[in-house]
Amino acid sequence: MTGPDGATAPAGLFTASARQVTVPAGGKKEVTLTADTGVDAADGTWSGRLVATGQNSRLVTPFAVHREVESYDVTLTDLDANGEPTGQHSTVLVNLDTDIDKAFWEPDGTATVRMPKGRYGLASRIFTGDGVAVIARPELVLDKDTSITVDARDAKPVEVTATLPQKGARLFQANVGYSFGTAKGTLATFGVMGSSFDGISVGHTGSPASGEKFTALVSGQWAEPGADGTYGNSPYLYASAEEFEGRLPDGFQENYEERDFATVRQDFRNPSGGELGGFRYLDPIVGIVAGYALPVPVPGKRVEHVTGGTAWSSALWLNDGTMFESPLRTYRAGRTYDDLWNTAPYGPNLNATHTFTGVGRLEDRLTVKAPLFGDGAGHPGDAPVSAGRTALYRDGELAGESAYAGFGSFTMGADPATYRLETSATRASGDLASRIDVAWTFPSARADRYTRPALLALGFSPRLDADNAAPGGQAFKVPFTVSHQPGSTGRGKIKKPAVEVSYDDGKTWRSARVAPVGKGWTALVRHPEGPGFVSLRTTAGDSAGNRVTQTVMQAYRLK
Repeated sequence: MTGPDGATAPAGLFTASARQVTVPAGGKKEVTLTADTGVDAADGTWSGRLVATGQNSRLVTPFAVHREVESYDVTLTDLDANGEPTGQHSTVLVNLDTDIDKAFWEPDGTATVRMPKGRYGLASRIFTGDGVAVIARPELVLDKDTSITVDARDAKPVEVTATLPQKGARLFQANVGYSFGTAKGTLATFGVMGSSFDGISVGHTGSPASGEKFTALVSGQWAEPGADGTYGNSPYLYASAEEFEGRLPDGFQENYEERDFATVRQDFRNPSGGELGGFRYLDPIVGIVAGYALPVPVPGKRVEHVTGGTAWSSALWLNDGTMFESPLRTYRAGRTYDDLWNTAPYGPNLNATHTFTGVGRLEDRLTVKAPLFGDGAGHPGDAPVSAGRTALYRDGELAGESAYAGFGSFTMGADPATYRLETSATRASGDLASRIDVAWTFPSARADRYTRPALLALGFSPRLDADNAAPGGQAFKVPFTVSHQPGSTGRGKIKKPAVEVSYDDGKTWRSARVAPVGKGWTALVRHPEGPGFVSLRTTAGDSAGNRVTQTVMQAYRLK
């Protein structure tokens, strides 16, 4: 008999009514097996086999019992716009400790489900004819049998408009979304998104929560449609966002004007030359997808206007399979900003985005989503590769490996240990960043909550021309930064880094002089005459035992 995690069954959990019976020829005997889940035993499933043997026979009967965790009945009723029970809904309870959700549905609108004791978030959409009522409860403590009524009449209309100087601008994206923060450090996200706010209503139920536990968003986007009715060729985009911490609003009405927006001039480059093309989306707040991807010219430009005060992220997906995403950035209304994409030097970037969450540990699992081809402007990015590998070593012994560059999931030990995370990639096309190799060393131990180890990130920003080239035959400064992975724990004081440079694709290396400048560093190199490439190899560490060695072959061009 075994139980959860292979535990041995305690005495008294299973009892047979007899240990021995005599069965007459052609007759039968019954033995009753009793399970007593009141004994001191772990919650979960216990199973075994009851074996009866005779002179020439053997009978095996499997058995199991589930010892339920402390649980209670939850009865949930959804009411439509007329106050009548309805099955036209999507309602979920999210366990805020485990990030596991459970859907409730019965055709008559009332469903009862048995749930473990704990904290839950309620997410509901009630479909009302041509509309939908979005209702949420940030936290419900389940410690007894509970009945909940979700009433579409508690939701109020959402009306979002914009008075813009471009008379051809049209609303093409409307979003109401929200996220529950869980004890594991993850987000559980729900909402609705369409091309209009018509018919969308929103409402809150229960007490408010803190901003860390619950965040809501109402956002819209406007652009100019082309002759075919699509918005991909619009030279401009307006995007609004209103964030609510701790609760959903009870309805929302707003008209935005030009003064409410910041201006961001986007410049999309193609270092390989020629027309490439791609797609772009613009989203407020990591964790709530709120924007449609629109085609953009690459190389090309687009002027974007975003409301101030909200943190925005965005992405550029190129038609050759390369993609970049931006970390969250906040803008001030009335200001103008410039954002440059797809420029050298390329390399790893550990800032968290929608897709690229960096490197994080939950319990004994290390998750790696740290692509190697972020651009020189600070956008994390990935690119097609012809070969790749990611591997984790624990105290020098291989713990696991993946055939994907910058991605993987690995089992770690519970006890404190020193880990080395290695990743490498050979780029499939293009002559810049033809190969990248990185090795991060860091200490770590089991964590019950999602944590990010203090990996060291390097960011290079040399002054290059539009062809990602620097002048040859002269001294040249290469500014760079060394920083810890954002949101990480276990940081130490960063020590002086070392930089080496190669002009023959790594056959020979020479040390660069490194000096502190402001909050970063500068490597002074001397470029040879004539065209070519510059490769960079950098080593950095801190006082807590974190260390990085990074090599970027053909980091930028010489002319």
